[in-house]
Amino acid sequence: MSALPFAGLALWRSTGGAWAWWLTTVVVFGLIPVIDLFIGDDRRNPPEEAVPRLAAGGYYRWLTCLYLPAQCAALVVCCAVARAPAAYGHFHVEHTGGHHVRVATPEDPASPRLGESIWAFW
Repeated sequence: MSALPFAGLALWRSTGGAWAWWLTTVVVFGLIPVIDLFIGDDRRNPPEEAVPRLAAGGYYRWLTCLYLPAQCAALVVCCAVARAPAAYGHFHVEHTGGHHVRVATPEDPASPRLGESIWAFW
């Protein structure tokens, strides 16, 4: 699932067709729901009468509470790993201590000048 945007990029580069950028949207909102209609319900799910007992156990509560912190930690690690090959480890310090302090001022090189379009800035 996470590779779909990259697959769209690869298709766009190989074919040049702008339609390739729609790959993720078509798969997630078109293909997966259609497949779900044909496959139907997962019979391995617990029956409704077992749900209160499972909810009282605490295991599933902890899983749902730990999911978001685990995702945030994974994002931080991935960002650090992604910056490593570029030897740009000081990005965090410069970004928060430089850009965030001087954002939208003439001293900030990462902000466009007053009246400058996004196209001229980039």
